[in-house]
Amino acid sequence: MSAPANRSLELNTQTISEKLYYILRENIISGDFKDGEPIRQDILASEFGTSKIPLREALARLEKDGLVVSQANRGFSVIAVSTRDADEIFRLRLQLEPEAVLDGSRQATKQDHALARAILTNLKREQRKGSVKTGTLNREFHMALIRPGVGDITYSIIEKISILTERYVRFHLLYQDRHERANLQHEQILESWIQKDYEPLKKLCIDHITQTVEELREDIGNKNAPSILK
Repeated sequence: MSAPANRSLELNTQTISEKLYYILRENIISGDFKDGEPIRQDILASEFGTSKIPLREALARLEKDGLVVSQANRGFSVIAVSTRDADEIFRLRLQLEPEAVLDGSRQATKQDHALARAILTNLKREQRKGSVKTGTLNREFHMALIRPGVGDITYSIIEKISILTERYVRFHLLYQDRHERANLQHEQILESWIQKDYEPLKKLCIDHITQTVEELREDIGNKNAPSILK
């Protein structure tokens, strides 16, 4: 895979390693790298115009995120998606996210409400355009509901789970009819979150996550499914 031609690695507020980390993470999540694909460090270092040292640092961070794996004498490769991993990731979401969203609702200010609504509006706009940004915006929306009510440690843990979730969510939303349903669910969740209507809010969150993983179990094993997971 070639490095994106329009990516600039000029050093400013981020180190080269940080820039590489975010670029490669986006490429993996979006499906530019295929399941099990080796990461050719020599080629990428040449295309990005950098040495292998910051590239290895970025890959080490991605390994901690659960997106790549390293093997002795074989380097790094992209971890393949699976129903087993999907079950584990979404089970963790179910254990942590609904309660964190409730805590976020309890502490959220009008500014927090406006931010979450703005992200959802942007998400729907990008969905209509068929943009690759939808997966990231979906994650940002869910994290915006959590941020007001949790500390940095809890936020960091849930964010890591959300990053792992994003590959699966992007695939799940390749089925166009699911966009409208997801938008409706997001609107219902947001309104309950703003109104501090806790009982329906918790149920909406649980149902939203559960429905996604149940459909993913079928999608991953479906030979006729869209190709991002193949």
